Amino acid sequence: MRFALAKALVWNPKLLVLDELLKAITEVSKQVTDSEDIETVEILSEDANSLVKKATDDPKSSKVKTYLKRLEETATSLGKIATPILTIAKGISTLL
Repeated sequence: MRFALAKALVWNPKLLVLDELLKAITEVSKQVTDSEDIETVEILSEDANSLVKKATDDPKSSKVKTYLKRLEETATSLGKIATPILTIAKGISTLL
């Protein structure tokens, strides 16, 4: 997925924030220990990868907004630990 993101950055540097989202999810995944939270982070990761793919293909797509909303809802369920993910997801909403 990082290849798709790198390719997209050539034409849209605003998508750098998507890389930050993936990094934030990776950091949160290192901090969770509860099996339910681990599953939640896996869902976040899948949704983020789908978001990156869709945003690089068609940034104005309604699916991008759907993925962002799901990311925000899922991250909220993790609580304070997911604050960086929420912040970045909200930032993406304003950029795309």
